[in-house]
Amino acid sequence: MHLRAKIIFIPFLLSATVGWAQEGTLSSSKPQTMPTVDNAPVTCKEAKEVIDEVQAAMENAALMKAAPASRLAVSEKAVTRAQVLDDLARLEQEFRPVYVLKPRTQYCDPAVVKFAEPERKKAIRLIKLGFLEPVAPLVVGPDDKLTVGQFSEALAFFVERWADMTHIPTTKWSPDLQHRAPMRTPRAGRGGPVPLSASPRRA
Repeated sequence: MHLRAKIIFIPFLLSATVGWAQEGTLSSSKPQTMPTVDNAPVTCKEAKEVIDEVQAAMENAALMKAAPASRLAVSEKAVTRAQVLDDLARLEQEFRPVYVLKPRTQYCDPAVVKFAEPERKKAIRLIKLGFLEPVAPLVVGPDDKLTVGQFSEALAFFVERWADMTHIPTTKWSPDLQHRAPMRTPRAGRGGPVPLSASPRRA
């Protein structure tokens, strides 16, 4: 290759090499692009669509007949924490006949539950059964709206617990789900009595 041609070719070669090095290799000095966080509130329409799809999948997995869908309105208004809680409480009640696990009572501090009655009672019950995180945004607020991340977290946590409740514990595959002591009679305590479908032992 002619010397002049080589001189002209070298910058192109270097630029191509640097470009290749910056495309995700260990030698790349290009800063990683952070994912965009969507802080817009979830709408009633979005919440209803997701909850209905999750409900249908759970019913199919449990071989159950389809129950009434979410009563959320198909609107662009932001869904409230109470509306989401009501739907989760409805789903927990629907699948109660197929539960095979009697879980240990989960920790709950009623003082931090930011709901008015009757939602407050529903939230405490779901927390004790392990369907809600005790201090998640859905439970403690302070905003009455939920972002995509907050809504997704609450629904995923619920589904995870639903999987536990519909799973038969075994000493081989899930020993931590089994009780290690005889069941005791539920008694009243901090936050009220233990739900009937839960063991009084705390996790």
